Amino acid sequence: LSNLDLTAEIKNHIFYEIYPLTQVANKKIAIIGAGDAAFDYALSLSKQNKVTILNKGEEVKCLPLLWKRAMETKNITYLQTTNVKNIKLHNDELALTCHNNAKKWEMNVSYLVVAIGRKPCLDFLNETLTKDLERLQKLKILYMIGDVKNGNYRQTAIAIGDGIRAAMEIHKKLTEEKL
Repeated sequence: LSNLDLTAEIKNHIFYEIYPLTQVANKKIAIIGAGDAAFDYALSLSKQNKVTILNKGEEVKCLPLLWKRAMETKNITYLQTTNVKNIKLHNDELALTCHNNAKKWEMNVSYLVVAIGRKPCLDFLNETLTKDLERLQKLKILYMIGDVKNGNYRQTAIAIGDGIRAAMEIHKKLTEEKL
């Protein structure tokens, strides 16, 4: 989605977590992703909504149990090799321009959930930081926490623990510099 020019109004319909949508009912929701998070989100949101999972590839990366449950749920549709090429706002809904190998179509949804991240998204780092990442971490100048550091172990408790540890190390370093 980073290559799309999205307005603030459109961004208000796009989420990276589902907690803001837990009370939403009778809506159409698209989820981009094919891993555990995407299928877990779909199962949770499908209790009160119609959900479409959009997988850009063919490989499903979730646990077999999540796949089985999702495919047994009538409110979940799964589409493989589907890419979102454009997003527009139309009558307070998102109009997603989708492409697959054979065709192009538009899908209207109330909300879009992006669940594509087991690999750390470090595109916010400039080229110099990316090259010096490991050295800066060893020197304790740059700290990585949560998803970026732990990959598959991205649970909230680990992210919080990493954040507390980083804060404590920063505090220690600043205290030592003052002495």
